[in-house]
Amino acid sequence: MQRMTAAWRDPVVAGRLLRGIRLNLLTDAPIQRARKMMQDNWQNPAFRDVMKRRPRPFTADQIRAIRADPRSAKIVGHEYGVSHQNISKIRAKVSYADID
Repeated sequence: MQRMTAAWRDPVVAGRLLRGIRLNLLTDAPIQRARKMMQDNWQNPAFRDVMKRRPRPFTADQIRAIRADPRSAKIVGHEYGVSHQNISKIRAKVSYADID
């Protein structure tokens, strides 16, 4: 019990406990392993190609059709193969603002 009290006084440990991170993850070893894995992945050209691949941009007619479609963003997004957030951004003219 004394160890938990001491750990709770450390602000980093307290923050992790409040966020629900398990106590055995309080060391830097899992963080270092994850960091090394990501560095190794980004050095792999095939991984970089997959991560940097962009979805096919929409045409102006598709943008107009999306904005005119009264269905929910989830349904329209599923039809176009994109997320509902992407459809919401198109409708709010955050994305593709230059197309009316």
